[in-house]
Order: sequence, then C-alpha cells, then structure tokens
Amino acid sequence: MARVIEKVTEVKHFDLYFNQYFQEGENGENEDSFPLTAVFFEYNPAQWDNVGKNKQVTAQTFSLHVINSVIQDVSNRETPTIRNKGHAHMLIIDKIVACLQGFNGTDFGAISRTSDKPYHMAKDDRIVDIIDFKSRLTDRAAMPVMQHLDKKDVVLVITPDLDGDANEVEDD
Repeated sequence: MARVIEKVTEVKHFDLYFNQYFQEGENGENEDSFPLTAVFFEYNPAQWDNVGKNKQVTAQTFSLHVINSVIQDVSNRETPTIRNKGHAHMLIIDKIVACLQGFNGTDFGAISRTSDKPYHMAKDDRIVDIIDFKSRLTDRAAMPVMQHLDKKDVVLVITPDLDGDANEVEDD
C-alpha cells in the first residue's frame, strides 16, 4: 500500500484495520488516536487453491477504510467551506481508486474496485468510506529452487539391500 501513501498526499495515516474508528482514545477522551485523513487496510479471508507443486492462487479481496472528519454540518450545509470539505473527501476517494485500479505486479494480477460503501455511523464527527478491491494472488513462497539435470548427468547406482532399505539413487 506504499503506492497509496506515495500518490495520495492527503492521507496522513495508514495502518491495518482493527475497528480503530469505533474506539475511544486513551483515558476515554474523544480525540482521534490517529490523524485524519486516515486509511486502514483490511485483508479479507481467502480460499487458496493448489495449481501445481508448491503453488497456490486465490481471488483475494481487501478493503480500504477511508476516514475523515464529518463532511457536512446540517445547520450550515449552504456554507461554501462545508461543501468544499465534502468535495475534498470525494476527491481523496477518487485518487485512491485511480492509483490502485489496474495496478499489477509480480505474483498479483490487476487490482480492481468491486464496491464502495459510505458508512456514516462512525463515532463522533467522522465519515468512513469502505472501498472494496480484488486481485488474483499467486503464492510461490514454498517453491524450492529447481535445477534442471540432463539425463547424461544422472547415474543410477544400485547397491545391495543388506538392511532391507530401498535402493538409492545418486548423481555425480
């Protein structure tokens, strides 16, 4: 997610998600324990499929929780400053989607947005947009480094089986 931090300069805090915007600050205070605008990464459960020896793939989904201060005070909704604040929040959402949409790399396919859920019931005066994405991931972490051996380099050695063990194969 370094891409989001680098390209969306309005993001002041980035972390893993664990219900931060529902929690109170230290000692019960209502202050945010993180600066706004904040983005939290939620890695959703995945079903991995084996597609070969030591290789797995999944259609992984993840969510970004984009948190900002409240967009609009109902009593002042005609104030240009309030309207601009809402517009600025939407621009941040657009920038995040633009920097991830179609991005791909080694062992992951193109990232695509699947949904955007505005969540307006967060604690205090915060607004949260939850943006869902998906990407195909490939895990080769358990794959050993393979070295090709030509038939001429392999010698089959048969030894007498004195202990009842199976014959061994050795190479030069």
